[in-house]
Amino acid sequence: MGNRVPLSGCHMTLQCSHKLRLGPAASALILVPGLEPWNAMRRRLLPPQADLGGRSLRGSVFQGRSLGTRTSIHSVCSITKSLAAILTIILVLSQNVIAHDGPEEVLTTLNTAILRNGPTADLLFRRATEFRAMRDYKHAAADLGYAVRLDCSMEIARLELARLQLLLLKSASAFDEEVSHYKQPLETIEPLLHSKDTAMRIASLALRGEIHLAAENWMSAIEDLSEALETKPEVQWYLWRAEAQERSKQYVASIEGLRIADTRTQSPVIKAALCDALIGAIRHPGDSEARSVSMIREAKTMIDLELSTSRLKSAWLIRHAELLLLSDDRHLAESELHAAIEELDARLQTQHPDPALVRDRNRAVELLNL
Repeated sequence: MGNRVPLSGCHMTLQCSHKLRLGPAASALILVPGLEPWNAMRRRLLPPQADLGGRSLRGSVFQGRSLGTRTSIHSVCSITKSLAAILTIILVLSQNVIAHDGPEEVLTTLNTAILRNGPTADLLFRRATEFRAMRDYKHAAADLGYAVRLDCSMEIARLELARLQLLLLKSASAFDEEVSHYKQPLETIEPLLHSKDTAMRIASLALRGEIHLAAENWMSAIEDLSEALETKPEVQWYLWRAEAQERSKQYVASIEGLRIADTRTQSPVIKAALCDALIGAIRHPGDSEARSVSMIREAKTMIDLELSTSRLKSAWLIRHAELLLLSDDRHLAESELHAAIEELDARLQTQHPDPALVRDRNRAVELLNL
């Protein structure tokens, strides 16, 4: 006798010759007892723009949909819904009867728990984590939005939802870069700025700074990130603040902040950003201080040290070439650029080239053609 898989809310069972496991495709369809498809359930229970802050994404399952009549999740399925549910399961499971390792297997367990007990904030948050690991950001955001509705005190779910809203906004080609669009994640994160948990409050402040940076609100980004950095010297936050300062033409402030960051973090990423900021400041003749000999000397000292100690030199060779071009030493600059390109070509001989190396090579070629 095969396994009998009960369809909650329906007076029918499905017999199988072996144990069936719900894979990732089924995860996106099943939410609650009754095996109602995910999209249909969301259209009934949530506003169409609930999780993405009031604006539908192009291609979103919510776009152009109305809320519809709210009905009980636990109501008994009609015969039509029963048959539709069975057909859905047969179609999905035909491609997902094999057990999977990793997030897919975890999703199977979580789906079973949701089917058995109904959706809870904890289960939805855990499933959203698996969706995110699979880069299924829309379903992750949907689960997080539902979790926040079920438990508005679940701060970690709200924080992750705001992050995903920002990620979706930045990656959606349907949006141009207008400040008003970022109202969505800003509204999501607002309650967390008053959290009693200091770590949550600081993380939320930094995330708001990142949102302001994406929206090109430079001064607001600088203010939020500076306040967050007073408590926690996070490398990425320093980099975001420096970017906002450079974009708002605060070159000296950017350099000073990165010098402090270099001392506090000893991060090679910060050191590289500081050197880039120095070169960028030297490039702007309107700022007499940025043209100072001390800045050129500081950048050259950093570059010489890295070239003498680093095994992989291409990025620093390119920086050295930029500095030489600013000093009108084109012959030596071209030599450094050719050496950088030679190293990069060797490192790019792989099936999956590092995008950062591709950008470095393009930069070197661009400098050669100046």
